[in-house]
Amino acid sequence: MKFRKFIPIAAISVVVSLGSAGAAYALGFLDIITAPKTLFDRAIEARSTSDILLDNKIVIAVNAIMGKLGTIKASTEIYEQRLLITGLFDYKKLYNKFRFEVKKINDINDFYWHLHYLNEME
Repeated sequence: MKFRKFIPIAAISVVVSLGSAGAAYALGFLDIITAPKTLFDRAIEARSTSDILLDNKIVIAVNAIMGKLGTIKASTEIYEQRLLITGLFDYKKLYNKFRFEVKKINDINDFYWHLHYLNEME
């Protein structure tokens, strides 16, 4: 019975994500638009609610930092408070400020920083 309820929700998620992917990519907002889907994916995992809520709290904090700094150049993945950040910055001051702010977030067990800065010459 649970499986029957899951199929329509999963189908709707796929249709919505496929339909908005082209426009979202063109605007550069793919990570922001797909964030609700990511939160939904976490909600159906076989983990404790408190673990999922803590992961979501961390990701929301990172997204808030990006919003405050006016950038969407970083992507996040998180599982069991192990945070992976990837991306590419072309402005050193923004890169340093982002890293400094993210390092202040509590509750991160492991931190994998794969965000890079490239100057104009590189």
